Amino acid sequence: MPTRNIFIIAACLIVSSVCYSEFHKNRYSDTIAEAMTIIEEQALKKLSRRELFRAAMKGMVAQIDEHSAFFDGKESTQMQESLDQEFGGIGIIVEGNTETGLTVVTPLPNTPAAEAGMLPGDVITAVNNNPTSEMTRNEAISMIKGPVGQTVNLQFIHRGESEIQTADIQRAIVEEASVEGDYRDESLNWTFQLEENPQIGYIRLSTFGKKSDAEMSEALSAINGKVSSLILDLRDNPGGLLDIATKLADKFIDNGLIVETRRRDGDVELSVMATDTLEFDKTIPMVVMINGRSASASEILSACLKDHNRATICGARSWGKGTVQNVIPMENQKSTLKITTASYWRPSGKNIHRAEGAEEEDEWGVSPDAGFALPLTTEQEIEVMRYRNLRDRKNIGGNVDAELKNVDDPQLRIAIDYLESLSK
Repeated sequence: MPTRNIFIIAACLIVSSVCYSEFHKNRYSDTIAEAMTIIEEQALKKLSRRELFRAAMKGMVAQIDEHSAFFDGKESTQMQESLDQEFGGIGIIVEGNTETGLTVVTPLPNTPAAEAGMLPGDVITAVNNNPTSEMTRNEAISMIKGPVGQTVNLQFIHRGESEIQTADIQRAIVEEASVEGDYRDESLNWTFQLEENPQIGYIRLSTFGKKSDAEMSEALSAINGKVSSLILDLRDNPGGLLDIATKLADKFIDNGLIVETRRRDGDVELSVMATDTLEFDKTIPMVVMINGRSASASEILSACLKDHNRATICGARSWGKGTVQNVIPMENQKSTLKITTASYWRPSGKNIHRAEGAEEEDEWGVSPDAGFALPLTTEQEIEVMRYRNLRDRKNIGGNVDAELKNVDDPQLRIAIDYLESLSK
């Protein structure tokens, strides 16, 4: 047989083998397509093929764990915005009001809302001629946000006035800060020192987004040489990007393991080590505040600082989410697949993840140090939220000092008392 024919036969065998292999790897695809067709044609409830595809994707991903998900359309956009820390909007912080509809807490500096003359305390009565009294806060925010460059029409009333103002405001990229301080100064910039004791630095981190690293560096730069101690508040922080958590930890320690990730077979996937560069004096006492809603990247950071004896942990036990999710864009960025691919472990080798059925006495999460644990009742949590809201509104509309005298944050008080005792 000619050599040429032998090569042709061999090539055919290889192609046939690959096709057979692919057929078996995808043998369920025909069944899924068949089921979608049957449901689309015969089900009592009319569902589009897209709705069925979306449901199938969500069902598959749900089998992994509660942290894996499929995001489609608007959901995907919102998730990306939270990580990017920016969105198309006009730059206002609002709160809902059952009587007036929507109240502006503050327009952010150098944003379209501020340039349009909106002021703290303004009542937004309509968005694109839709009365806000008939919307929820989230519905109104969804209408105010939108594509950059397009306009949104707002009707609003200044505090103490009755005349309705109307403005067509062009949306722009609005950056959301993830690093916040104790209160805003008269220029609406965050102050990263406690008002009652400026020797104590205070930094809040609401998420671990793409800009959190730079924001934290700016905050630390603002207090370097001005404080004798620091409170890092991670309460209610649900997490975010793993690499940002390790970068933030690296600002406070100069050697050793920050975090380790392991695959499902138990093999180490990644070990992140600290560099010898510090952004904050490691001899300055620190308190890290956490609670039951501090999760994921918050637990990486707090566990690292605790295991390296860099900070005292105060508050309540963290959530216990010790898994790593890989975010994969799909369908030309129209949808996103987020799946759990690894687990992460503390520098001490302890487990962070709270497995299904785990008990309180089991090893998971991050716990406060002895003498610094203070779980809050529901009533206390509401009071802390009110306290924080008033601190955020200081200097941006109305005098809140009188109201602040009637509320407190007992967990924060423990941290302050401890740090003050160290300086005596």
